[in-house]
Amino acid sequence: MGKGPVKGFGVTLTIGIISSMFTALVATRVVLDMLINVGLIGSDASKRVMHLRPKANLPTFDFLKYATHAFVISWLLIIAGFGYGLTKGKDSMLGVDFAGGYSMVMKFDQSKVDEMDKASASGMREAIGKSAGIDAGQIQTQLQKDLGNGEQVLRVDFPLSDSDEDNAQNVETALNTEYGEADLERLQLDKVGPSVSGEIQKSAFFAVILALFGILVYVAFRYEYSFAVGAVIAVLHDVAMTGGWFFLSGRELNAPIVAAALTIIGFSINDTIVIFDRIRENLRMGSRGSFADVMNKSLNQTLS
Repeated sequence: MGKGPVKGFGVTLTIGIISSMFTALVATRVVLDMLINVGLIGSDASKRVMHLRPKANLPTFDFLKYATHAFVISWLLIIAGFGYGLTKGKDSMLGVDFAGGYSMVMKFDQSKVDEMDKASASGMREAIGKSAGIDAGQIQTQLQKDLGNGEQVLRVDFPLSDSDEDNAQNVETALNTEYGEADLERLQLDKVGPSVSGEIQKSAFFAVILALFGILVYVAFRYEYSFAVGAVIAVLHDVAMTGGWFFLSGRELNAPIVAAALTIIGFSINDTIVIFDRIRENLRMGSRGSFADVMNKSLNQTLS
């Protein structure tokens, strides 16, 4: 469903999962057989490595004791972050991928990296906006490393206008006027129209929804429905909390950020599944105490 960086994320994650399964099912078994054959582990020689195991009866940290505090703090962060993002408006928060616009890449004299970095962090947007006649809040500037030669380049994102070519030319002229001593030269100019940005936005939304639905179905079959609902709510919470931090940082939302959110979903559900497995094992083994005690025990065992 995803396009661009979102699709690239999916392909990369699939390759990673297949590689991890091969390592776990084949490579780990081969290494284990080798260790047994050379006598590093086994009946008599096992003492050579058994001391590396975690101690039995480790003290149990009461995670659920702080559940309410963590809940309140995290949701305050989420509300503050998204509230701040809404006050700034979509023009300031949405990147070129979603709002449409231009993305210009400029190379410059590498001896001026520190000066350009400082300018980008301080007043470059205001300087460009004033010279080009664009709202500074709709301009994004950042230094990036060119993967081809390792040099730093300047990327400037800015919105479309009624006369797009004039808009791009005005920004380039403003950069050369304000930072001419850096010997700026345009390397790339990409345009994302409103229809393309809308399609990326739509596909990214459906990719995330389908991912969450797939998780819900999988966990419901693997465990039970209540576990599945808890897992999806936890994943949504993790993504929302990351979003809160993200919006508070003042950065723009674009397709690579959606791919990053999918990464967080993947890691979050992986941790959840591992802990669910341990909870289910402890319940089957008849662990003593309340369900909260079983959860605390499972969390501590998973960490060790």
